[in-house]
Amino acid sequence: MDRSYQKSSNLLCLSVFYVVSLFAITFMMIHFIQYNSEKTAPKMNDVVVVAVQDEDPVKNPHPPYDYNSLLPCNLTKEIKNAKLNLKTVQRSFSKCVFPLITRFFGNPAGLLFNFSTVLSVCDDEEAIRDIEVREFALNSWIVLPKCKENNTLLTLGVAKDTNSDEWVKKSIPNLKMYGASGLIENSTVYENFQNFALGPGGDSMELEVMEDGILQNKTMPLKSFEEYMTELKLTKIDALWINPYYGKFSFWDYIERDGWLAKHNITICQMTIEVPKGHGNQWIEMIKSMETNSDFVFMRPTTTKTGGARAFFINYRDPQCTRKYLE
Repeated sequence: MDRSYQKSSNLLCLSVFYVVSLFAITFMMIHFIQYNSEKTAPKMNDVVVVAVQDEDPVKNPHPPYDYNSLLPCNLTKEIKNAKLNLKTVQRSFSKCVFPLITRFFGNPAGLLFNFSTVLSVCDDEEAIRDIEVREFALNSWIVLPKCKENNTLLTLGVAKDTNSDEWVKKSIPNLKMYGASGLIENSTVYENFQNFALGPGGDSMELEVMEDGILQNKTMPLKSFEEYMTELKLTKIDALWINPYYGKFSFWDYIERDGWLAKHNITICQMTIEVPKGHGNQWIEMIKSMETNSDFVFMRPTTTKTGGARAFFINYRDPQCTRKYLE
């Protein structure tokens, strides 16, 4: 009898505990939540989904560029708060690019095919992502001057479409433009234009070129790179564009740190280089030498529609270039 009574008492206490707990929870919910009976549930179209913010902030568009508002370039004046750490630029480039690309050194065709897919991530590396590269046309890039002085553009392999060339000329009013091409006979955009392809020697050469989507053999006048550069008498080239079908010469032998241009005291600040399909070996040799024998890093790696490769290169070592374009 006592046991039955004790059991009933325990059940009663437990029931009272549950009731009191439920009442307390209900009271707290009513106290902290203000219910509006007139408020209806939102329709699905009215619901705003907030995306999680990326760790890296979204870059703002480049501001409008006004060359005439720039101050004259002054290499003697020390910059106290440089925008870029130039040592970090080279270190970030090497740390990212070479571990990814070494596996393709024995596969030139694979390198060209995968060039953009594999290496585009390196554009987001520290310091590299802060270089103000502007894309002013499809796969056409430039870093515009940050101070005012004489400017030169040299194009090897001027194309029929010169819209990109005209844009740069309008953006930099005092730009002097030099160009050569075996594809076209003259150009109204280039104040100094010559009709020839680059090659080791001889009067003419035959190249397989793409015209109107069709590969054709075309005979072109010929001139050596050394002869052409000697004629121009340039000591600094702000932008060098090397387009497909410029001719036949190993351009990197001239551009590397101890190459022909350096030996003749000719400085290049930035370049856009494109090689056509089938030139993977030349592309590999160029990139290999960049690890130890180059003043450049490249950005915007691109695989072209025709199976070639294209990229933008910036000089991170020469003070004439870094002061004008990077610091």
